[in-house]
Amino acid sequence: MDINKRIESRRLKLGLSESQIAETIGISLDSYCDIEWHADELCRAVELRRIKQLSQILGLETFELLSIHCPFCNADTAYLEEYRLPPNELIRVTRQKVGFSQQELGDRSDFHDYAIEGMERDPDYLDRSTVESVLDLATALTGCGKPGLDETDAPQPHSHEPSKPIRAGMASHRGGPRWAIARAAGPCRLMLRPTRDCASAPGCTQPRRR
Repeated sequence: MDINKRIESRRLKLGLSESQIAETIGISLDSYCDIEWHADELCRAVELRRIKQLSQILGLETFELLSIHCPFCNADTAYLEEYRLPPNELIRVTRQKVGFSQQELGDRSDFHDYAIEGMERDPDYLDRSTVESVLDLATALTGCGKPGLDETDAPQPHSHEPSKPIRAGMASHRGGPRWAIARAAGPCRLMLRPTRDCASAPGCTQPRRR
């Protein structure tokens, strides 16, 4: 079932109206209806902070809502000490480790260099970004993003800065190479603050398995 249909189903099960949820997470009714009408709307056009609020209202973990599995809990990715860092420091440390300047990271992601500078100062910066943009950043931080290749003129919706071209060859948010590459960059720590103990890695965002 697509994300939008799961959201609608969960909302109806809880007896909530569209307007109730829209008001609670701070968006217009039209914007919320778009979330339930379009399968890619949540990841492409909604700020991460709103998605976290929506997850709480629906009684779901954010990764569960987005159908993202935790790479640490599933032992797909070795847990590194830097994943304990807040998102802004993790971005800076990872960028320096792969040898990118802020300009180079911007060229390889959906962000301008001034945005990279901002997100390295502000730990809450990515909460004002979309999931698609965060995954694009996580991909770039692996050193796999290549500017100027397979570009399309189609703009990437973005909530806080002018749009830049996206690479046509990247897989959608539902799976594929982009997901796999992004997981390796630790989106658990880029996207979410740790809230509960993890079964396999300290600081992981997923609840401890019973």
